[in-house]
Amino acid sequence: TKRVGAETVTACSCNDGFYGELGGSCTQCPVGSYCTGGVQMECPFYTTSALQSSAQTDCTCSPGYFGPNGGECVICRRGNYCPGGTSATACPSGQTTSGFGKTSSSDCYTPSGGGPGSCVAGTWDDGGTCRDCPVGSYCPGGGGSSPQPCPAN
Repeated sequence: TKRVGAETVTACSCNDGFYGELGGSCTQCPVGSYCTGGVQMECPFYTTSALQSSAQTDCTCSPGYFGPNGGECVICRRGNYCPGGTSATACPSGQTTSGFGKTSSSDCYTPSGGGPGSCVAGTWDDGGTCRDCPVGSYCPGGGGSSPQPCPAN
């Protein structure tokens, strides 16, 4: 029980990391969820957890995503890879990825031609590093070395 003076078996609840009916048998909390007070809850979207997790903060972002433990995970941006967890890792200088949600450094590559001016569309060359094109501008890729401003309203 979690309190003093329990009078019946129904006052007995599962320990954190387990779920089940009051006074009944308890089951280990499965992967992808967390259990507290005998209740099983699913981890938020794009997160997972280890067996027998007991708090929402035990839910970590799945590979291809990053964000705070137990919180909202966002897809990994182009030019980065996310093995899962709280942060994205930038590809080495001069490299990018073919899109979003990449999970490993092996997803990074040097665009054909290599060197300045070889970034893919949607990115720009910042001294040999391909970076995402900023809001309010466009980046056609290839020879352009800086973002182009969007036309005025």
